[in-house]
Amino acid sequence: IYLIFSMVIVSIILLIISSDKTFATSEKDKDDASFYYDKGDNLLDDGKYEEAIAEYDKALEIDPEDDTTYFNKGDALRELGRYEEAIAAYDKALEIDPEYKKAHNNKGIALKDQGRYQEAIEAYDKAIEFHLDDEKTYNNKGNALRELGRYEEAIAAYDKALEIVPNYIKALENKENTISLLKRSTDNTNLKEAKWNTDNEKESIDIDTDSSFRSFSSSNNNNDDIDTDSSFRS
Repeated sequence: IYLIFSMVIVSIILLIISSDKTFATSEKDKDDASFYYDKGDNLLDDGKYEEAIAEYDKALEIDPEDDTTYFNKGDALRELGRYEEAIAAYDKALEIDPEYKKAHNNKGIALKDQGRYQEAIEAYDKAIEFHLDDEKTYNNKGNALRELGRYEEAIAAYDKALEIVPNYIKALENKENTISLLKRSTDNTNLKEAKWNTDNEKESIDIDTDSSFRSFSSSNNNNDDIDTDSSFRS
């Protein structure tokens, strides 16, 4: 009986010690920015963007100099269509690490989503300046150039992406679509030059061609490639 009683006492003591350690570890985790960062990443992956932002903000209260947290917060904000806030978050990441290629790339996407195509191109150029071999950024730059009607430059950007990754599906599709747009644009210009001969035909040709052209363009403007950065940090 004494032996059994002793074993029970020892088990209770070990349980108390284990609980204390678990509690201490839990409290320590809550003082660690990575605890909230990882929660934010899981929520971001699940599409719970508002909740993810709240966790990233908690992480930033503990470690306000972490560029990756600002980057992922920017991604969550961009997914919610809060583009100005997303750009501000990417800019904070870039203040900490000016060579953060992914932040330049995704900032470009947020700018493009607002129709700020020239600014997007400048962001992509910054990314390329620091990372010459990134096919995603060349693809995205091509998309912004295409939106500005600079089709030949866009095709050149897609070609750069395909030099890096020859079987890059998005770049292949975007290049093919842009070649079609360039051909339509050229045909449209030729038709307009010929309009002086047939004024009655001019209006219907211009309307039909321009309408078709715009429709084709708008159906192929969302093939950007987004960077992610959700690596676990200990």
